[in-house]
Amino acid sequence: WRLMRVAKRSRLVFLSLTIILVSAVALAACAGSGSPVPPAVPAPPKAPVPIATSGATKSNSGGSVTVEAKWSIVEAQGLVFDIVMDTHSVDLDGYDLKALAVLKDGSGDEYRPTAWDSAAGGHHRTGKLAFALPDSLKQGDAKSVTLVVRKVAGVAERVFEWPQ
Repeated sequence: WRLMRVAKRSRLVFLSLTIILVSAVALAACAGSGSPVPPAVPAPPKAPVPIATSGATKSNSGGSVTVEAKWSIVEAQGLVFDIVMDTHSVDLDGYDLKALAVLKDGSGDEYRPTAWDSAAGGHHRTGKLAFALPDSLKQGDAKSVTLVVRKVAGVAERVFEWPQ
């Protein structure tokens, strides 16, 4: 009998310790770090990108070629310019504006185009020139936006500037 009482007591101690251990783990899991989690607060909306100059067309003639640039779209992803190149004496199909153009913000930083979408056109060529949106423009810090097209028909630089 004595052995049975010891075995019964051991099972009772083991069961009690197991209940205490499970309770402690459950309490610790519920308590977490002790500090309440604040509710999620949505990020404040970013200031809108200025679009006052969107739609303005600039023109540059030289080397018997006229190049027009129209600031057509401002989106969160970037800027898109409609480009028209016209001439009666130069084949314009050899000019890749993705390699020849840059965008400058008012602080002098330069950005390469992300795309030049244009079909062949010989003496009359149109296309869309796209750039990623510069941080300075996203934040409203740009004083101006300048599109520079280099080395078309012997003209070193054609400059199209839109003040903000």
